[in-house]
Amino acid sequence: MGAKLHGKNALGSWNLDVPEDITSGDDITVGDDLVVTDHISAVDIALSGGVGLLLTGTARVYKHLDITPSQFTQIAGGNPPAIGNQGVFGILLFDSGGTEEVFFNFHIPHDYEAGTDVKVQLFWAPTTNDSGKHVQWEVDWEGRKPAASAAGELLGAGSTNIELHDDTYAGAFNVQTTPEGTIAGASLDASDVIGMKVSRVIEAGDNYDGADAALLHLAISYTSNKLGDNLS
Repeated sequence: MGAKLHGKNALGSWNLDVPEDITSGDDITVGDDLVVTDHISAVDIALSGGVGLLLTGTARVYKHLDITPSQFTQIAGGNPPAIGNQGVFGILLFDSGGTEEVFFNFHIPHDYEAGTDVKVQLFWAPTTNDSGKHVQWEVDWEGRKPAASAAGELLGAGSTNIELHDDTYAGAFNVQTTPEGTIAGASLDASDVIGMKVSRVIEAGDNYDGADAALLHLAISYTSNKLGDNLS
């Protein structure tokens, strides 16, 4: 089935049915805006001058950032977890005392769709063979808006807590994932700065895991409405 191209220029809008015999090696040259629609899902991809490759209509994609142990900050005077390895995997070993913590800052990418939620998930492994034990992780986050020619928002003005509960399964160092946690995106924009603290906290109960828990990485997923910025 051929595609349909929609565009606009100084003379107005136009439509073009693309024949089925057009191949990937053929060029189609247009001016100004180009919108490609697949007819079935009504998903548009628009090339719009000055703002890069946009995903318009209902078209959106998830993009992912992975924060590894070497990227976390262990602050002076804090209580960081031990650094270790399991084979070729670098890990952070959080004990069960509930006071160890690491920090990370990230700049929300330019292709983030303002106002959408950001998801966080921890990849980790128990260090013993006990199954059915409870482990509670926490991610505290704070978003702030920078400013180029004026004072931006104050750092450290108050964070929001996300609890990520998980249970161990039989087998030491078997990789597990926590449920996803949500960073509410109602007040977030592209280029905001987010600070995060990851910690393991004490969880009351007979099934609390008293052994170390090994953190492999923090996964961040966000909604994107742009394939990229203009080169100019």
